[in-house]
Amino acid sequence: MYSNFKEQAIEYVKQAVQEDNAGNYVKAFPLYMNALEYFKTHLKYEKNPKIKEAITAKFTEYLRRAEEIRAVLDEGGGGGGANGGDAAVATRPKTKGKDGEGGGDDSEQSKLRAGLNSAIITEKPNIKWNDVAGLESAKQALQEAVILPVKFPQFFTGKRRPWRAFLLYGPPGTGKSYLAKAVATEADSTFFRLCAGALINVHLGDTPHNLNESDFESLARRTDGFSGSDIAVCVKDVLFEPVRKTQDAMFFFKADGDMWMPCGPKQSGAVQTTMQELASKGLAAKILPPPISRTDFEKVLARQRPTVSKKDLEVHERFTKEFGEEG
Repeated sequence: MYSNFKEQAIEYVKQAVQEDNAGNYVKAFPLYMNALEYFKTHLKYEKNPKIKEAITAKFTEYLRRAEEIRAVLDEGGGGGGANGGDAAVATRPKTKGKDGEGGGDDSEQSKLRAGLNSAIITEKPNIKWNDVAGLESAKQALQEAVILPVKFPQFFTGKRRPWRAFLLYGPPGTGKSYLAKAVATEADSTFFRLCAGALINVHLGDTPHNLNESDFESLARRTDGFSGSDIAVCVKDVLFEPVRKTQDAMFFFKADGDMWMPCGPKQSGAVQTTMQELASKGLAAKILPPPISRTDFEKVLARQRPTVSKKDLEVHERFTKEFGEEG
């Protein structure tokens, strides 16, 4: 049955490309989106890794083009065949090259994906629903949200849509991770396991730092109670700490590659100068902030608090006692 999804996707792509080349973006956009939906459904069933990889590459290509067209439409350019095609073509955005030119957003996404690699559990968890005791309501809800849309996409038509997200909360040992593993097994999907330390590492990306594993573990404990958004804001603030040090520094030394980095007065080769003085000498491009350190995080965490308070958590606990289901 799933081969029909691929055939439908290819047919939609042909129509989308035809309208796209003609500058009829208003018609091309929904055709691309329909193709993407069928490709996405096909990928859920495809078992051949090479075919899956090829389709994924095409999916990414068509998704990028659909996003470009949507940007044009949002700006008021839509094309109109013979009447409006020339104007639409003039506003047609350039697809990002393979060499990465102009691909700032793509580069950031690549870094994010690379940071998540360590959180992927490559081996299938192999946890069945029956391995999780109780929690029947949670199981049913998760099946309606994840399993049924994957295995029976034809069920979800018209106004019937699967749940978009789920929050499983509670103390350790109540079955949250087991449920997530059961979902990954039943849906034959990739399982991600993230902790606060992993999220910090993901948001840091390839920014230079001298943090080690024990530092990440310590930061994970320090950010207990922080939401994913809280951690993202914290890391964003930390990323600018080296810049602030550079702005305030009174001493710099010459590092590898003739780059100037801020330092203390006792640093070997320290020169008393400022960032502005170096810039005035034409050395602005040669100034480099120091790597992120654990003290940068400690400085930021000293002034940042989680946005979810204990009172908010108590409200959730009361809700669980009255309406929820516990393991």
